[in-house]
Amino acid sequence: MKASDEDLEWLYPGRDPEESIAHWATLGPHFTVLTRGAKGAVAFLKGERLFAPAPKVDVVDTVGAGDSFMSALLATMHSDGALGVGSRSPDSVSLAKWLRFAANASAITCGRKGSDPPSRADLEARLAMG
Repeated sequence: MKASDEDLEWLYPGRDPEESIAHWATLGPHFTVLTRGAKGAVAFLKGERLFAPAPKVDVVDTVGAGDSFMSALLATMHSDGALGVGSRSPDSVSLAKWLRFAANASAITCGRKGSDPPSRADLEARLAMG
């Protein structure tokens, strides 16, 4: 389950979004993810809190950043065999890798005008640079 800090602030005014997403994690999903824009992303997995910082980027446009994050998260999970019937439950090492991948996809999108998500090659090149 994934939500942005803006989503959770709208749903639960006055409540810390991280508190809300941590609570959601206790309700049955394998893990939950909170995206926080320039503040990075937080995930909760079996009571463990994982953090992925937002990569540095000269922001041109934030349109599509959340969609890029989610599609990249699903794409990397799929590549690791973590989706579908019979898929394995995630561990913290895998989830941290997936969050980093997704955060970089979102950063690339923010560095472009309009909703222009990166290709896998764009992402792999960025990740290879560190």
